[in-house]
Amino acid sequence: MKRILSLALAAGLVLGLQARELVTFPDAANNYQLYPENNLPDVSQAPKGYENFHIEHYGRHGSRWLIGTHRHDGVIRMLEQGDSIGGLTERGRQILEEVRLARKDLTNKEGELSPKGAMQHRGIARRMYRNFPGVFKDGTYVNARSTTIPRCILSMSNAIVELLGNEPGLNVDIDASEADHWYMKNVTDYPAIEAEKEGLKLYKKFHKANSTDGAYLAKLFNKPAEVAEVIDEELMTEYLFDIAANSVSTGEQSDIFDIFSPVELDRIWRNQNAKWYIRSGNTPLTKGLVPLRQRFLLRNFIESADSAIVSKNLSANLRYGHEVIVIPFVCLLELNDYGKVYDNLDDLAENWHSYEIFPMACNVQMVFARPKKKNYTADDVLVKVLLNERPAKLPVPAVNGDYVRWTDLRAYYAKRIGME
Repeated sequence: MKRILSLALAAGLVLGLQARELVTFPDAANNYQLYPENNLPDVSQAPKGYENFHIEHYGRHGSRWLIGTHRHDGVIRMLEQGDSIGGLTERGRQILEEVRLARKDLTNKEGELSPKGAMQHRGIARRMYRNFPGVFKDGTYVNARSTTIPRCILSMSNAIVELLGNEPGLNVDIDASEADHWYMKNVTDYPAIEAEKEGLKLYKKFHKANSTDGAYLAKLFNKPAEVAEVIDEELMTEYLFDIAANSVSTGEQSDIFDIFSPVELDRIWRNQNAKWYIRSGNTPLTKGLVPLRQRFLLRNFIESADSAIVSKNLSANLRYGHEVIVIPFVCLLELNDYGKVYDNLDDLAENWHSYEIFPMACNVQMVFARPKKKNYTADDVLVKVLLNERPAKLPVPAVNGDYVRWTDLRAYYAKRIGME
């Protein structure tokens, strides 16, 4: 009966997928995917008669080693358990050995920035300097802040080293303190936490209806039906997927992905996408409260930008943190329509794609431009917002290319967070 139900669900899902392409690797890796550095657009030009003079930024740390060893230990335990029941296939033995080696490589590196992560932030900083050379000149004030997590501190450090290598005369102020966590790493807020818990209850029903049917187990075990009765299939799927997805951050891509069919990969992503929407998006399932956790970060962006406009000096405020901040922040900013509301999780995959927001080293940049050779006020300042170095659609009308009027955007956001 279970098999018949699984086939029925698979058939229904495939019919539903006809309206969109299957999400497979690398997009299915979601928040584990590498930063998309290829084919970036030219974003260097300010509007005619204007010059870029200030940047506000928040970025996730770069590629890292997995946090914790429980995934590797769990997979090893379950594969060994299955081996004791009916034995492993040749593919199962290969994966067991691969996970054992990966577990050994992870020792004393859990959650640490990988060399790829360091290079990602050097690349982002190098392009930031190249795209906006008018901002990074001798004497420009660069205020760099990080959460106290080592991978974030090292991401910031690599970015600053790259900037100083291009312009040694920068006036850099760098720090990592819990004193800044209230706006850099706010994942609290009691009402939002309670609303999120309620939303995740509904997600569990969605996940159950859209989970994989365990067909891949036949590639690992000689007696998949018997093994499925004694192991935690859901955890096996999650752990194998995470190990494979994160492998590109620390070495070459793992071939563990090969055991999952394209439909299975799409289902895994579809569930994760829905979960991140509940944990980050502007959804009635959480009363729209979750993105508002990042109101303190947005207030900091606004106040810092106001100060830069008044001072009229060249400056940049660079912040380094985590994807659990970036994704609700993007939803709060309503970039690229990610602030839209979707009531039905079944329709979400066709409209809301978390992988577009938060790869390793994902970032939001607000770039400010002012009139040349003229006394100006805040009313004259223009701003564009980049999501992962690509111009983002904003919730107010553009006035010149990708740029909007700062006072328009400020007013919209100030109302959004009760800062009027």
